Amino acid sequence: MTSLALRVQADVGEGLTVRFAALDGVPGDPDHPKRTAIELGHGDGALLIGEADWSKGPVRILAGAWGYTASFDTHDGSGKAKSRGAYLRGEMVLSENADHKLSAFARGGVASGAVNPFGTFLSGGFTLDLPGDWQLGAAIAHARTSADYRKAVASRRAETALELTVAKALTPWLSIQPDLQYVIDPGAAPGVEDALAAGLRVTLSI
Repeated sequence: MTSLALRVQADVGEGLTVRFAALDGVPGDPDHPKRTAIELGHGDGALLIGEADWSKGPVRILAGAWGYTASFDTHDGSGKAKSRGAYLRGEMVLSENADHKLSAFARGGVASGAVNPFGTFLSGGFTLDLPGDWQLGAAIAHARTSADYRKAVASRRAETALELTVAKALTPWLSIQPDLQYVIDPGAAPGVEDALAAGLRVTLSI
């Protein structure tokens, strides 16, 4: 469900771009999910996000922070707390010539554990572009539950996902991308077995 939002971006030079966004804290009407509604009052608050994006040559680094102005119920129901977080992301071209382009990325984030089930997130991976419009990708994502969440809800410490994907442009207007994921401890929920998920994305460009 989309949200009413205001977004501002400015290029400040030396490869640095800064962005800011303010969004309606509760998009739509939760009591009527199919209704298009814009309600800025009733304690909905706003979601505020700020980000700095710097790039130089083959390196790109993004850092940001976000937070809700409204408060949320804590996991144990004993009170309310703010939902806030921050993240850091890096991308780099490791090798590039006429035959290939190898890139790597890494991401990390933290969130307030009093109201968010997951308090820490880490991920990384590689992409490889090859002749013939082929692109291969491999990644790992690891999300750790917060201590406050584990105290209030029976939960494992983390969920980890391993992913392999390949993309191929069949024509100038059609591409396909099969994807395979193996998820360890899905949802960090006790008693849930590891899961294997497969998908296929088809992209049409008109």
